[in-house]
This record gives sequence, structure tokens and C-alpha cells, in this order.
Amino acid sequence: MATHVFKLTSFPVGYPGPPYELPPVANLAGYDARGWCYCESSWASIGNKCPDLVIDLHDTHGADMSGVDTGEAECWASLLRGGQLRRDPPISPARFEAELATRSFTNGKDDKPLVAKLYREGFTARMGVCARLVFAGHGWGPAEVATMAETLSTGCAHNLEMLVLLSNPVGDGGALAIAGMLPHVPKLRLILMGDATVGTEATAALRAACEARAVDLRMISKVGEVMWWGLCASVHSVHDALGEGALE
Repeated sequence: MATHVFKLTSFPVGYPGPPYELPPVANLAGYDARGWCYCESSWASIGNKCPDLVIDLHDTHGADMSGVDTGEAECWASLLRGGQLRRDPPISPARFEAELATRSFTNGKDDKPLVAKLYREGFTARMGVCARLVFAGHGWGPAEVATMAETLSTGCAHNLEMLVLLSNPVGDGGALAIAGMLPHVPKLRLILMGDATVGTEATAALRAACEARAVDLRMISKVGEVMWWGLCASVHSVHDALGEGALE
């Protein structure tokens, strides 16, 4: 079952100030600078999360909210279309803790170690059981793909069998990062990605690395949105169609 993640990344108009009465120790940092918000956003990037499942309620472009309480389909469709956020690649607990050091807390002495512990536990539990990771259509370039590869290189995804990166401008840097990651994902059998942004030399290097690890690399050109939405919604059927058998 898909889980929607709703964020409110900006304060209401006039905040802080009447009618908002805040204690003197209130944390007024922006969304990205707040420790708990950063943790919750990072949680949303672990495992499989399609682009339309992370919604910013502050940026809904005039969506009609009148029918939200009654679950009206048109209202929800408008909300989901308007507030889609770009998803960041998952990061390792070590990198998370380094980033957390730059964030603010109202009670940092107690909350910072707690948040680090909770993230590490959640990350380890979820990444350790992932047999497939579908990162299609996130708009990730070389930097984001390198971050993903850095995370997977920690050995966290030791059960990963299928990686989908369709409709991302991976580039040469991203392709080489994937090649370097392969020794750390021992069960990986299949990679699906586009070929439009990867040069000849980087493609050759990635293919050689995949062949050495017995990984089936499928580089597909001109993949449409319909295909990657289908992958995101039904990986099993696509994998069956490729003749590899369902991943559990």
C-alpha cells in the first residue's frame, strides 16, 4: 500500500505574531534547518517513494480544499498535482548525523541523539529488507545518483535485487558512481535506466562493471512517463515481463 507524505514547509502568513503566541524558547528556524523536520523528510526518502507521494501543503497552487474532509476525488487529485515535491536520494545514518549537526532543535541536548538513533534504526530496518528500489522520474542528475550510490555502498541494501532509475538524467558521473557501488550490493541482478545522458566511455565502464558482477543492465532510450509510472506502481509485473521472475 502506498503512503502519502504531507509536508508544510513554510510558516503561515504573519507567523510569529498574533494570533500565534509562542514561548521565548520557540524554534523559529526554517523548515530545512529544523532537526525534526529534516529527520522526517529524510525518512520519507528511504525505500520506495514515487514522486507524487510526497506533497507540500504550502505549495498547492490554489487547489480546491473544500472537499478534503469528505474525501472527494477531484479535490484530492488537485491537491496531489499541485503540491508534488522533488524527492531527495536516501542518505546513510553517518551522513545524516553529519547533516543533523547543522540543524536546530528547541531541546537539542536531548532531541539530537534521539533523532540520530531513530533515523539509524528506521534506515537499517527498511533498507535491509528492500529487494527492489524504484527511483524512476525523480529528476536526479549525477550528484543525486552519486549520493544514492554512496548510501548503497555502505552495504545497507544487502538484499537488493532490482534498481530502477528510469527518467533520470544520470549522466557520466552518475553511471560511474553506480559502477563503483556494485561490489556492495551482492544480490543485485537487474538495473533499469535511460541511456540518453550517459556517454560512450561511461556506458562502457558501467557495462563492464555489471558484467563482472553478473548484473543485467538494461539501458533504455526514450522512456515515456506511462512506462515509469507503471514501474513505480507495479514492479512485479514489469519484472515478470522481462523474464526474471517476481521479486518478493
